[in-house]
Parts: sequence; C-alpha cells; structure tokens
Amino acid sequence: MFIAFEGGDSAGKSTQATRLAEALEADGHAVIRTREPGGTEIGEKLRSLVLEHGHGHIDARTEALIFAAARAAHVHQVILPALQRGEVVVCDRYIDSSVAYQGVGRGLGADSVLDINMWAVEGLRPDLTVLLDVDHVEGRGRRTSSA
Repeated sequence: MFIAFEGGDSAGKSTQATRLAEALEADGHAVIRTREPGGTEIGEKLRSLVLEHGHGHIDARTEALIFAAARAAHVHQVILPALQRGEVVVCDRYIDSSVAYQGVGRGLGADSVLDINMWAVEGLRPDLTVLLDVDHVEGRGRRTSSA
C-alpha cells in the first residue's frame, strides 16, 4: 500500500506520517517512510536547488520540472521497489503538492503540472492520500514557534 500525506506547511504531515508508520510497524508491517521532494540522493540534490538559497532565481516552469524529476527518481528508486517487496510506503508529500505549489501557486496550471508529474511517475498514484488542513495563521504560528 502507498499512502501520501498532503497539506500546507506546518500542517502536521511529518508528525502524522511518522505516527502512522510506527503504528503499522507495531502491527507487523514492513514500512518505508519517505518524503518529497527528496527521498533519493539525486532527489535531495534537486531539492536543494529549489529550497536552499544561493542558486539564483528559479522560474516556475524550471521549478516544476525539477520537482517532477526528483519525483521520478523517488518513485523508480524507492517507492516502486518497496511496493514490489510488499512493503507499505508512507510518503510526506507527493504529486498534489506540486499541483498546489507550482500549478496553482506559481500559475502554471493544475492540469499541466499534474500531466508532467503523472508522466514522470508513469501514472503511479497513492492508494490513500491524507489531506491535513490547517488554517494558514495556525500553520504560520507553528513554523514561527519551531524556528
């Protein structure tokens, strides 16, 4: 089974993904806990291009393609092999985040970003997506208090 956690920054995705993974492991399941962007060596490098300062301005289209490339590596190197071994994959973010951030937030269009990502992952969708919805003021407060 492939489970993705989605939601805005500081919505609690990492916390809930960890709790679910721990509960599944306690119940005897083999679990891979992973995150996006990242999850592989190349994915971490691509993540740093976008999220760390010092790489210059990255336009919206390039950003979307970088995240799709990182996701392709993640799916083919981590997620699919784990699923083929019969493990449960719990992922912090997946395609919905790109649709929201690059498709809507950066104005590229939700359908365009979805199409690029579905091509990159050869159509792999989670069996379950958990959306954590936190008010933006609450999320900002959580980011500020943890910094």
